[in-house]
Amino acid sequence: LEFNGDIFKAMLVQWICSSNISFTIVEHHAFQLLLTYLLTTPLTYSLSLTLPRSSSTIMNWILETFKVEQQCIIDLLSDVPYKIHFSF
Repeated sequence: LEFNGDIFKAMLVQWICSSNISFTIVEHHAFQLLLTYLLTTPLTYSLSLTLPRSSSTIMNWILETFKVEQQCIIDLLSDVPYKIHFSF
């Protein structure tokens, strides 16, 4: 498949409108990095295997990432030689 800017534009507009995504998503650095990565990487069969096919998949990815980052914070705070108090 060869990249076609018109098709990409139409698909992006359709996704934003049908999924009620904020127009400002295109200004988010993380979204721009994602698109840049996809557009500069040769599309292979493995990409189609990587794309999430359900909301539970992305939810699991987010939970896995959260657990890893949470453990990093716990490890970081456990090395602090003094007590830290949080209040909300």
